[in-house]
Amino acid sequence: MPKDTRELPRQLEAAFEDLQYPIEDEADFAAVFPDWASRRVETDDVSLSPSELYRALPDDEFPYETADELIAALLSELDYEA
Repeated sequence: MPKDTRELPRQLEAAFEDLQYPIEDEADFAAVFPDWASRRVETDDVSLSPSELYRALPDDEFPYETADELIAALLSELDYEA
């Protein structure tokens, strides 16, 4: 499957590629965002804080085994179209 080159997926990939997987909960997710309160993922269409990204994840899909799985879930829940 080709890499998604849209802006939001690229930013999410950069943010999540170095996380320790699986992601089991908010603590695992927050590890990539030490500045949780002030960090934002932004594109022309979207501006989201890490806590907003976390809340967008479906609870029933934890754990996330890979960055690609985590990103796909977020993009699906956000109905992201570019």
